[in-house]
Amino acid sequence: MKNKNIIIISILVVILVVAGIFSGVFNKKESLVTIRVTDPRAVGGALFHVALEKGYFKEQGLDVQVVGVQTGDEAIRALVSNSADVALGGIIPYSFLALDDQSVKIFATNAYANDNQVIANKSKGISTPEDIRGKKIGYSKTTASDIGLVQFLVAHNLKTTDVQLVNMKPLAMVGALQSGQIDAYSSWEPHILNGQKLLGDSALVFNGDKDVYTWVQSLMAKDTYISTHKVDLVKFVKAMKEAEQFVKTNKDDAITLASKHDNVPVDVLTKIWSRYNLSISLNDDVYSIIKTDLEWANTQREKPVANIPSAESLVDTSVLNDVKN
Repeated sequence: MKNKNIIIISILVVILVVAGIFSGVFNKKESLVTIRVTDPRAVGGALFHVALEKGYFKEQGLDVQVVGVQTGDEAIRALVSNSADVALGGIIPYSFLALDDQSVKIFATNAYANDNQVIANKSKGISTPEDIRGKKIGYSKTTASDIGLVQFLVAHNLKTTDVQLVNMKPLAMVGALQSGQIDAYSSWEPHILNGQKLLGDSALVFNGDKDVYTWVQSLMAKDTYISTHKVDLVKFVKAMKEAEQFVKTNKDDAITLASKHDNVPVDVLTKIWSRYNLSISLNDDVYSIIKTDLEWANTQREKPVANIPSAESLVDTSVLNDVKN
């Protein structure tokens, strides 16, 4: 009888242990904190894409839900409308918002992307930048596509009034170029590569040093979200930094993972990979970039603001500081 009781007790102990293990697994799953993050699927967002593919966010206890957008402008609007918690987007579209509303803060940058270019259809009689005069040019207003086009035109002694501007979403540009609705467009990757693929020999990409615009992708959130979810954002950034380390030490694997999100073949992405400085940081130059972008955005307004906010007031360093500590 004594042995029988020992056996029964042993079985009960095993059952309790197993139940505890499974309970811990389920509780861990239930305890994942949800963060909604906008993703324009730009190549510059590679760290985010790698972190997703490698499961780094889940390792930090986060359930990242991707909010699909096409531009940084859409990403900002998603934040303001509470459709997202964190936005991946360029500083240019952010600047247009920040002139009126400083409640959204930049808490890190994740990429310096040297990839905004102008692609033209050679069958439209375009073989040099000067041939763009009088042509219909697609662009995405209040984004890197916008300022990138302006700087391209200035570099070739042209003004926006010398061309016909057509405001459109990036995904619509490729088809519009092929159909003849526009003669050229300004955008970032993978939209330039997609245009080359569709037009073939008729595609002409202007990629000289003064033709390519470098834009900065950053991580943004409302100041109220940062203050109430600081712990979660620290975990988010830690996952991104883990992805950064993976990218540095596993270039080929990182490109393969990023290509899944960017819809760019691995061999093509490999050729342009050096255009991207992928790093989680808040370097000193980000303040001068914000200042310059704010000033440019203000010139594009119908009614410029009298007092442009300082770059320092738009950056929250507390998340990165907590990551380092």
